[in-house]
Amino acid sequence: ICLAGLTARLQSRLRPIGGTVGKVLVSVRRRGATVVAIVATMSMVSTCATGSTSGSEVRAGAVYEGIIRWFAQRDDADPDPLAVFIEPRGEGASIELEVQTGLISSTADVAEVRFIDSLDEALITDSSGSRSVVDDGVLIRLAPVVERGSRIRLQVDVHEVDDNFEVLQLDLELVGERWVVAEPPVELTSG
Repeated sequence: ICLAGLTARLQSRLRPIGGTVGKVLVSVRRRGATVVAIVATMSMVSTCATGSTSGSEVRAGAVYEGIIRWFAQRDDADPDPLAVFIEPRGEGASIELEVQTGLISSTADVAEVRFIDSLDEALITDSSGSRSVVDDGVLIRLAPVVERGSRIRLQVDVHEVDDNFEVLQLDLELVGERWVVAEPPVELTSG
């Protein structure tokens, strides 16, 4: 939990009555009930949404941005931003909230990015019973970014039809300050 972020949320949502927001004790009165929140500074909390993000989060966000921009450029005939639904790839995988918010912001010019918890949030069923992505968008599963250096190989699951995904291997490289897909993707499997 990010304490500075929690404090900021408390400051924006609650009206302090008896304490100082952000120190040790915040007392708030809301609809007749008193809500008390203890906000203590912990030395083990080093990064949060209102502070600086870790290098690995910044790197993951930048790599994911390159992937989303690549998908959006594949269909540049449509001037509207591409609807991109993202799910973490792998058992127990997650994408940090800071990465999600940064990605939504950094790709807003080419994509409408939505992070999903369930396939039902991204797929619709047509009259023939076939499932496709909402808003003619793309549904992708992004793997964690673990490699270092100026070149990365990442596997991305791309929704095809119904509940079938194609696995693409994308090679990205750092060009200036942006990650770009360097070569045509390699299809690894489908299913």
